[in-house]
Amino acid sequence: MEIYLPTLLSRKLAIYLSGFSRTKLKQLADNKVIRTTKTKGGHSRYFRDDIINYLNEHCKKQPIN
Repeated sequence: MEIYLPTLLSRKLAIYLSGFSRTKLKQLADNKVIRTTKTKGGHSRYFRDDIINYLNEHCKKQPIN
C-alpha cells in the first residue's frame, strides 16, 4: 500500500504527522523553522518537507548502549 502526503499540509494533518501540539507547531512556524503559506480563505498550510527535516534533525532517539 502506498501512502501519499501532499507537499502542503493542513494544520490537522501536520499535527498528526509530526506529533506536535498545536502550540508547538505554531511556535515553529512563527520562528520560521517550518515554512507556511496561506490559502485564499486565510488557512495556514505547512510544508511537509520542513516538518520531516525538523523531525529528522531534532527528534532522533539516543542509541541504546
